[in-house]
Amino acid sequence: MGRRAMALSVNASHWGEMDQLADAAYAEFGRVDILVNNAGMSPAIPSHEMTEAMFDKIVSLNFKGPFRLAANVAKRMSDGNGE
Repeated sequence: MGRRAMALSVNASHWGEMDQLADAAYAEFGRVDILVNNAGMSPAIPSHEMTEAMFDKIVSLNFKGPFRLAANVAKRMSDGNGE
């Protein structure tokens, strides 16, 4: 069986772009079977040198965006009996 893929440029730290990603995936494929939420960063700087702005970027990319995408897709999977 053939496989299809879709390229879509999004910033995984932006809440709204995660909604756009889920919408695009469902529009293109009709369902999501597996979600691999692998965005993240860990800058190589000592924690005592980290700025608040850098901390906010890390939290947005490592937690906020992936959380939103997972919540969006999980809701659709649940509503669609896994589809």
